Amino acid sequence: MVIGHASRATLAFGACLCYSQYRYVSALPFGRLMAVCRVHVVPGCDQDGVPAMTNTGNWAAWLLGIAAMAPGTCNADNRQSSAEPSSHSPTAAVPVTAAGNGVPGFTNHPLEYDPVTNEHTAKMTLARTAALEYYNGGKYAQAETKFREAVAEAQLGFVANDPHIASAKNNLAEFLRNTGRWDEAEALYKEALDLLERNFGEKHWLFVAALHNLALSYEARGDLSAARATMERVLSLRLSMFGPHHFLYADSLFALGHMLRVDPKHRPEGLRMMSEAVRLLEDAERVQVSVVLYWLTEVANAHTADGRPDLAANALRRAVAHMATERGDEAAAASALNDQLTETLAAGGRLSEAVQTAEAALSARRRMFGERALVVAQSEIRVAQLLLAAHLQDRNPAATPKQQQAPEGPGPSLRALQHAEAAARISAANVDECSQRGMLSEPPPDRCVFLFGTYLSPAPSALLENP
Repeated sequence: MVIGHASRATLAFGACLCYSQYRYVSALPFGRLMAVCRVHVVPGCDQDGVPAMTNTGNWAAWLLGIAAMAPGTCNADNRQSSAEPSSHSPTAAVPVTAAGNGVPGFTNHPLEYDPVTNEHTAKMTLARTAALEYYNGGKYAQAETKFREAVAEAQLGFVANDPHIASAKNNLAEFLRNTGRWDEAEALYKEALDLLERNFGEKHWLFVAALHNLALSYEARGDLSAARATMERVLSLRLSMFGPHHFLYADSLFALGHMLRVDPKHRPEGLRMMSEAVRLLEDAERVQVSVVLYWLTEVANAHTADGRPDLAANALRRAVAHMATERGDEAAAASALNDQLTETLAAGGRLSEAVQTAEAALSARRRMFGERALVVAQSEIRVAQLLLAAHLQDRNPAATPKQQQAPEGPGPSLRALQHAEAAARISAANVDECSQRGMLSEPPPDRCVFLFGTYLSPAPSALLENP
């Protein structure tokens, strides 16, 4: 799972655990495009003030907790106050001038010091680390025990106004929200918010992050009016604290737009906000690709719901391009995201473009997984289907002369047949191999070939016609 960049005290900070609403886009072929993935973020930041991201070798998890990335502003603030004295007191955090209105605000990181100052704070740190490990491993009962232990130890080890206590409560609240226990979660959020507002004011990164999480909890339970009002406050605070071009402002703008989309009267406004948030992220000096992928996919889904597959396809093309810059052209072509682009193009009647993207996916998967991989067989079948559909579309009397022009080389029907036969060979070879190993006694290869043949639903008789 994703853990924040290991800066000065990666696991010594009071972690702000934020799930937010984000999911990852899988690069694995034919995977679930928008699989839910919870990631707990430990505060940390890179040189440019944006938290760095680390991922597993197969990048099966992506950064989700956008609200928890507020600690990333600490380096920018530290550059403004490089003479800041080191201290073990949270009051050592220096208020900086908030962007936009000149009002001082605690936008820097108040937890950037080693909290292990006594037995209880050491136990808090160990409990928090164990809770994250249990949670990432799906052991939720053990995780809850450790999150609660971290809160108890923080209350014993710190003075009453220390933000580590609020951070520990926010972490537990996030766990409860992610497991659907909204009443308990919201009570803890409010306790953390009360502590932070009394001691630091509302212009404090952790206060705003916890408020963001509270808004998402309202949304998850279906209280959309409370969710919208709370997120509007978050958006206003982040605008005054960070300015209109900051990553965190874009985060709240997207979240508010996502909420507005639920109300039919506000769907256009919600989509406008979501699109503007994407633009802000794309214009940033350093693009957070994982977040852009999710946001663009959500924008595409919104366009599809509004009956605009053309705009949906444009958003998905941008997403695939971003993935290519991060993972390379081959991985992007082989991704489930590219499959979604293919299906969106097909749904919009742009079958020739859909064939091109499907063929690019097939070519990439052949190179990545080999000619005998079942995922390649599935790609072969999809290309065959699209070729037949495109052929039938071109034969339509309403087609233009350019569309009716005969292509060079094998025609679409023959190419579709070749792809279908390739899929059948791959399938039969895999079934035969499994049978020889004693893993399967059925189905026989001919049945497997038949099963693949049933995928060719678009006018199979067209295969017998001249290309």
